[in-house]
Amino acid sequence: MLLQPPTHALVRHPGPNAAEGLTDVHEPADPEAIAAEHAASVTALRDAGLEVIELPADPDRPDGYFVEDVAVCLGPELVVLTNPGAPERRGEVDAVAEALPHPTKLRLTDVGGPDATLDGGDVLIAADRVLVGLSRRTNIAGARALAGILARHHPAWPVSIIRIQGVLHLKTGLTEVTPGTVLRAAAMRPPADVFALAGLDEVLVDDVNHANVVPLGEVTLVPEGARAAARIAGRRTRVIEVPLTHIGRMDGGLTCLSLRW
Repeated sequence: MLLQPPTHALVRHPGPNAAEGLTDVHEPADPEAIAAEHAASVTALRDAGLEVIELPADPDRPDGYFVEDVAVCLGPELVVLTNPGAPERRGEVDAVAEALPHPTKLRLTDVGGPDATLDGGDVLIAADRVLVGLSRRTNIAGARALAGILARHHPAWPVSIIRIQGVLHLKTGLTEVTPGTVLRAAAMRPPADVFALAGLDEVLVDDVNHANVVPLGEVTLVPEGARAAARIAGRRTRVIEVPLTHIGRMDGGLTCLSLRW
């Protein structure tokens, strides 16, 4: 295992304007429903045994509750502060950085330069490898900058950079449900680099909102109604289902809602 199961998490509450953020989904979302679903996710994290740091809503940042995109936690000691691909979201980074207790905080742009972009949703730290997705939000300069940081601080971690299509972020369509088994949304085209997923068991799911899960050691958080994810995770862990209908309409998933270490 590259990382031990997390013991802590950071979240930011959604504000009244949470349904006004960036999304490609055309179904309207209800901000009160978003708040209720987010609260359920926080309860689930605590039920799983994590200590949760809660930040208040930022009225100027409707997407601010998707904290995963502004940082990549590499354990309890080191965090990489990203440069989100959407310019509207770059103002979210500093407040989250200040709240994170990690002693070492590295800025992606200090390594890759100001044009390097990376969203945390494009970084999957699996049991035995790191996958970095090239997407509309993460470019090659950002992916290479993160790979360079990993090469210095975790040189034994295998890193693959893969181009993704069909979904917003890598983890929108691909997450590891148990060590060695990944869920992939049918909407996400398989990466051209077949070696990136070599040795992994791949389970296809039809609903793109059901491919995003959060393994937490002895507990796995899965979207409500994600039967394949719940069945596979339930063989090894306790499963907590979290409602995500309205958060899904904002292109969000379970991993998006917290930073974990």
